[in-house]
Amino acid sequence: MKGYYYPEGAEGIHSDYEILKDLIGPLEDLNRDLKIDLAKYKRAYESIVQLHRSLNSALVVRSLLESVASLFFIESAAVIRFEPGDRMRVLGGHNISKQRVEEILDQAKGMVEEARFTRRPVIVADALKERGRHLTGRELPSIALIPMIVGHEAIGAILINDWAEGGLSGSVLDVLNLIASSAAVALRNAETYEATKRWTFIDPDTEIYNRRYFEDYTRHLIDQAGICPLETSILVIGLRNFRELENTMGKPHATGLLKGIVAEIDRRLKRPHILCRYNTSSLSLILPGVDESAIAGLCAEVEQILESGRKGDLRTRLETRVSGFVIPPSLRSPKEIIRLTDRSLSPQPRRANSVFHGLESASGGGPAGA
Repeated sequence: MKGYYYPEGAEGIHSDYEILKDLIGPLEDLNRDLKIDLAKYKRAYESIVQLHRSLNSALVVRSLLESVASLFFIESAAVIRFEPGDRMRVLGGHNISKQRVEEILDQAKGMVEEARFTRRPVIVADALKERGRHLTGRELPSIALIPMIVGHEAIGAILINDWAEGGLSGSVLDVLNLIASSAAVALRNAETYEATKRWTFIDPDTEIYNRRYFEDYTRHLIDQAGICPLETSILVIGLRNFRELENTMGKPHATGLLKGIVAEIDRRLKRPHILCRYNTSSLSLILPGVDESAIAGLCAEVEQILESGRKGDLRTRLETRVSGFVIPPSLRSPKEIIRLTDRSLSPQPRRANSVFHGLESASGGGPAGA
């Protein structure tokens, strides 16, 4: 798949079985050298397989750290992501704070650059000895950097802060190198997927979820209704003169007012909610756990938030209208939720069997200070 990366020589690997089959030979050699049970190294490759099953970068980092710590008796470790120039970002740590990792990176900057550009592991104590430097209390002898390589680029590194005596022998470093490179591929894949997902589900003007996300989420609600029923309400905010403002004042002005409304709602609405841009001239609020007894109050609360943002000339601010409905437990069609949402945007919604509650009000809304 375009945008996804695989280790050199691994293009033909498609299954867990083939991964283990191709790699079991080197493991047997390591086992003979170290006289350690082969099962431990099988678990290392099981960890590699597990890394590639996640397309969530945070989960990839956590799984990597847990695997490294448990398999090689490492006291603390962190994952570093290299960025353009000489910048670095801490993605996560095991038994070590972000602040401490940043201190180590600052002290061992030269060693980090060496690992990054040579694409080879660096053990600080050994590197210092090679340079003829004596270790002092201010040095960092118990630090190792294992580069995470994709193709010919180190995209990051595993920083190991402490380990059990004898835990970083040459053979263990070989396995750590392999895990680190596999983790780099998994991390790049996850980042690519997350970036694609962002463009798929995020409205570019407001940077909130879009109509597609709204439809996917409500479809998920229907699918889960029989397993874990949870009453959910939908509030719809109609932007009655948005297109008119776009035409008369320009899109930047109209979009600025809309972003102000979005910011006010997210800042002031304390109840858990998911805000989406339903279409060009409306927003939708998904409110999990809000039933018929609470929806009127939520409708009024959102209206109050919009009212508080009324600033400026009447001709240059958004006019909004809030209405809402409770998704009935018996509803089994995602298309029905879309129909109810569209219906709530009609000029004069009517009550229909307690499904649509006709809760509406109208005001002028705009960003505070606009």
